[in-house]
Amino acid sequence: MNKVSSKAVARLLLAELGGLDREQRERLASRLGRRVTSGGELLVSVQDTRDQARNRELALERMTELVAAALRRPRKRLRTRPSAGSREARLQAKRRRSELKRRRGSGPEPE
Repeated sequence: MNKVSSKAVARLLLAELGGLDREQRERLASRLGRRVTSGGELLVSVQDTRDQARNRELALERMTELVAAALRRPRKRLRTRPSAGSREARLQAKRRRSELKRRRGSGPEPE
């Protein structure tokens, strides 16, 4: 059992981040989700190693990565058309399924 507390918690008040516009602040709040407290504070806790100084470094690194990833804009999806082969395969699958269901119909009526 570890009797020495080596856990490190990094805190960052998102409201105090300078140089961010409203859109970026909203993206941070939405993408960081449950890591942000009701007071608008980002929390990252690390207890990977038994060295508190190393845990502090790891917490700061992770916080930096989290904020950078949350600020990154997702790429816009380019609309593409399905290929002729994929369209044909879809239609053939529909025909097979339709035939299977058609043959499944009720059998001869009992007399």
